[in-house]
Amino acid sequence: MTEPDLPRTVAVVGAGSWGTAIALLLSRNGYRVTLWGHLREEIEALRQDRENRAFLPGFALPEGIQPEHDLPAAIEGASEVVIVVPSHAFASVVAQ
Repeated sequence: MTEPDLPRTVAVVGAGSWGTAIALLLSRNGYRVTLWGHLREEIEALRQDRENRAFLPGFALPEGIQPEHDLPAAIEGASEVVIVVPSHAFASVVAQ
């Protein structure tokens, strides 16, 4: 018996312009996406506005993208994790 084709979940770690653009691309290609950012207030704004006005204004976040502030929750259940953080933050984010 084969498993039904369920959309895979990808965690995008980094909610800046590049991370948001990757999340949008993945969502448009049928993936469920969790978009993680380290600043709670920015993630709350993403949830409320459904747009990353700070880093990628003018592009609405579809329902397939779930902004998340909690890193363990963001990567839980993800089939892939894409890390899109500035190089100076990479080591500390990966250590988390």
